[in-house]
Amino acid sequence: MATLLLSLDSPTWIPPNLDKTYIWVVKEPSSTAIPTPYFIQPDILPYQSSTLKPERTQNHLLSLGILLLELLFGQTLEEQPERAGLMGPDGKPNRYTDLCTAIQWQEKVELDVGDGLAEAIRRCLYCDFGVERDMGSASFVQAVLGNVVEPLKEFLRGWKTEAVVGAM
Repeated sequence: MATLLLSLDSPTWIPPNLDKTYIWVVKEPSSTAIPTPYFIQPDILPYQSSTLKPERTQNHLLSLGILLLELLFGQTLEEQPERAGLMGPDGKPNRYTDLCTAIQWQEKVELDVGDGLAEAIRRCLYCDFGVERDMGSASFVQAVLGNVVEPLKEFLRGWKTEAVVGAM
């Protein structure tokens, strides 16, 4: 899914604040193949976003980081206990609630699965790649590939091996 997001170059038909409601993961029940992610678009018209390209990129990577946390732990962001203390003054989520909840949740990743995946998720949450935040930039795409996609592949290789060994 990370590579799919990179290949799309933040087109106007992806919502500016991509979240899990726009993503479906499909797997054949009898297959051992890796599930296939799809972005769904409920509207047929392109989004006319006033969001600047770097901000859209940051929003998309934050969404990816949150999705990785949810898949890893099998829980939603909304289920995290620390979220209640991060609501706005009106008791409702504000623009920082998801980010702050995810940052606190991400700290548990290193304890559970190690620093490789923890660092990949951290980079998504902070959009921290040392280059301009632009999905159309080759240097940015390379940075995300090297710092997110490769650690994810490495984690999945180890996870697959552990699953096979555990089944024996």
